[in-house]
Amino acid sequence: MATQATAAQLSVVPDAETYREIENTIDAQKKLGDALAELKKKRAEADTELAQTLCKGLTAGPINIDSAVEKLKATRSKQESIDLKIKACEELCCIVDAPIQEQKHTHPERLRNVVQAKLEQLENSWRMKRHNGVPAQRAVQRAQVPAQGLRFEPDMNEEFFY
Repeated sequence: MATQATAAQLSVVPDAETYREIENTIDAQKKLGDALAELKKKRAEADTELAQTLCKGLTAGPINIDSAVEKLKATRSKQESIDLKIKACEELCCIVDAPIQEQKHTHPERLRNVVQAKLEQLENSWRMKRHNGVPAQRAVQRAQVPAQGLRFEPDMNEEFFY
């Protein structure tokens, strides 16, 4: 009887502390990105708010220049505050990205394993939401139940779930 040699796949599994550190960094990047997007949205809305306020004032009667200037100053002050927060958030993004870049160069296998696990977690979460809390396997089983005497057999590729 001939024996066949098989290549064993080895993967580098980071220790729990490193895994948590990478996972926390990825989560922090997402949270900072969300915060940055929200700040930029608020920045853009400030001009719109000023224009709407001034238009409402004009419909009520003649424009009060002093009042309009005060509103403009308040809006600019608010925008400057938001601009400072945006700048700080961008700097934090660079600081938080540094450990990921370090892992990329020193231990790319660890980083890849953590990112793959995080991606699987997000995909499973998305699938649960997509199928109204039913795990993906049960959703497939439910789809295979005949409806009114007709048999429906879904294609089992990934596109079925999306």
